[in-house]
Amino acid sequence: MQTRIRTNAPPQTAISIRSQDFADGYQKGQQFYLSGEAQHEPDENYVIDNLIALHEDGAFENLTVLRWHIGFLMGMVSAGNPQE
Repeated sequence: MQTRIRTNAPPQTAISIRSQDFADGYQKGQQFYLSGEAQHEPDENYVIDNLIALHEDGAFENLTVLRWHIGFLMGMVSAGNPQE
């Protein structure tokens, strides 16, 4: 099965994306999930565990880093649960 991503249209998201860092992370998260490299479906534990790791690594002190990583997580989640 082949999955196609439209690159000329902005992604449909649950929130408005205003930051390029967030948008970049979001796109990378979708690409990562759709590439088959993700080891499992992203679920609530995946998101929570990653947020805890980001906090422990100090990402909450750097908004650029935080925006990218939160965007990545949301991109993975949205790619794993596409809206029809």
